Amino acid sequence: MSTTMLRTRGPESIRAAVPRPGRAGNRGVAVLVLVAASAHVWMLAVHDHGPWLSVLLLAMTALCLKCAAGAWFKPGVSELGPIMGMSLGMAVLHAALALGVPGGTGGHDHAAAGYGAANTAAGLMLGIVVLELAVAFAAALALRAGRTAGN
Repeated sequence: MSTTMLRTRGPESIRAAVPRPGRAGNRGVAVLVLVAASAHVWMLAVHDHGPWLSVLLLAMTALCLKCAAGAWFKPGVSELGPIMGMSLGMAVLHAALALGVPGGTGGHDHAAAGYGAANTAAGLMLGIVVLELAVAFAAALALRAGRTAGN
């Protein structure tokens, strides 16, 4: 290798090679994350989750808001991957809680409240699943847009 090639391979060229989606894609994802976080706060306020699950839910919502702020203010891909991964994981977890896991209680343990209450809670939980999948899909599209644009 020549010394001129080594000089052109500095941090600037590495930063230029990292794909960067447009600000609009990141901000769209951030808005969806804010909607999902608001839905989680609403679910926390409306349904009794117990102290430990409530603290866990608040902590995870705070992390979501941190990533949403990062996606809003930084036009790069650093926040989109974690947002996509977390949203897919949350979609699977919420589906398992709403539909019930084999050997566990179905309906996120709302069966004690009665059949109608369990179905309502499961329906709301499945709505959260759809919202989480929308967040993951939007993040994937923003990542893809950044890679195809060659930014």
